[in-house]
Amino acid sequence: MGQVRALNLPRALIPSSLPSAVLPGIPSAFAARTAALIHQFGIIEKLPTDRLVSYQMIQLAALFEHAWENAPFWRARLEAAGWKPAKPADLELLRRLPILTRVEVQEHGGALRSRRAPEGFGPEHLFRTSGSTGRPVEVYRNELNQQIYGAQTLRDHLWHGRNTGGKLAVLRTRRKDHTQAHWGQILREMSIGGSGPAVIRGSDGKEFRSHLDWLVAERPDYLNINPTLAAALARLHLREGYPRLAMHQILSTGGTVTDEARALCRDAWGAEFTDRYSCEKIGYLAFQCPLHTHYHSAETVILEIIDAAGRPCGPGQTGRVVVTALLSFAMPLVRYDIGDMAVPGESCDCGRGLPVVSRILGRQFNFAVLPTGSWRVGMLQAKDWTDVAPILDFRVKQTALDTLEAELVLARPLSEPDVAKTTAMLRAFFGYDFAIVVKQVEEIAWGATDKRDSFVRLPGVGGDAPH
Repeated sequence: MGQVRALNLPRALIPSSLPSAVLPGIPSAFAARTAALIHQFGIIEKLPTDRLVSYQMIQLAALFEHAWENAPFWRARLEAAGWKPAKPADLELLRRLPILTRVEVQEHGGALRSRRAPEGFGPEHLFRTSGSTGRPVEVYRNELNQQIYGAQTLRDHLWHGRNTGGKLAVLRTRRKDHTQAHWGQILREMSIGGSGPAVIRGSDGKEFRSHLDWLVAERPDYLNINPTLAAALARLHLREGYPRLAMHQILSTGGTVTDEARALCRDAWGAEFTDRYSCEKIGYLAFQCPLHTHYHSAETVILEIIDAAGRPCGPGQTGRVVVTALLSFAMPLVRYDIGDMAVPGESCDCGRGLPVVSRILGRQFNFAVLPTGSWRVGMLQAKDWTDVAPILDFRVKQTALDTLEAELVLARPLSEPDVAKTTAMLRAFFGYDFAIVVKQVEEIAWGATDKRDSFVRLPGVGGDAPH
């Protein structure tokens, strides 16, 4: 059998789960389900929008049935909206439901969580995150959600025609520096030959310029990175005269892709952005169209963009993003306000009926600047505080080149060990011996806007761009 295993078969063929049957490959259960999902995505995305919505309403009714029986919070809310089991769901009913806030998720997590998962959804996974909002939230998702997420990632590769045999570089926070032989489980299990290598680097606590030195040394074909960090690195690349790279695409998530960022990365690296809009508590929300820079909403969510009065925004009108996760059976999230701003768009000429989001405004990524003149990524999340104190809310401000101020909302009085742990965590996170001022506050003064940054560098502290 050694000779058979050595056959150089096309990457399109699925690896066989049976050593003695390689052509055609007999897929594993994981590969078979993923292939079926990809096939269905190809059908769903071409449906007319109204027909897609009709199918989503069937799924929404199934979610409501489950929530009614298994989550006390949702039973009360659905009953108040005039819904009961066996009734259909529609957009009018959905819009009668109150918007779900982060505070409610934080304070009513037990009542929001389902007592059981439907058969076949697999075990639950806990996601403890604040995203870029600074407010810790715990959400549960089933294994099925993770597999759908992986299939959507593969669909995104197909949409944008990526050569998965190339090298992928990943520059993200909370990553351990390492190299692996593949891009991840999906490509390892879905194609003979797997994928090209992936080089992963954590952005935390490292000198800013060193990220660019790493990229120039690795010369990847694709780069997975926060878009604001990408723009800052490309700006430095052009200013310092580094040799031009020849990347194919930037696979971005976690920030706003601006026209400036697209131009900078095109000039420095020859790379085009292919953005994915996601929320760690839910998964993918929208994907950049293969033909345009606007986005198509994922079929697994209902993404509403609403004005200040709660009415649906029209094309070109800016509003806040409210998301219903249609497969959030472990912990139903219905009309969840994720704190972002976006703009709906007109229907697309690419042939996809998935609703269009013309712009995702999101929030900007912030940086800390050190007295040495170097910069650090400043995106703190709730998981960074797990071993520090029972934090309910937080914000860190850089008030001077050598000083950080941490505002903490705690479930109990601030203690000296809390201050010591906070100081140590922040110094480790930024890789510098900052003076740390720790304050306990009743509430974070976020201001009148929807923007909530967990890290803020005050105006006048540092220069205009990382270097």
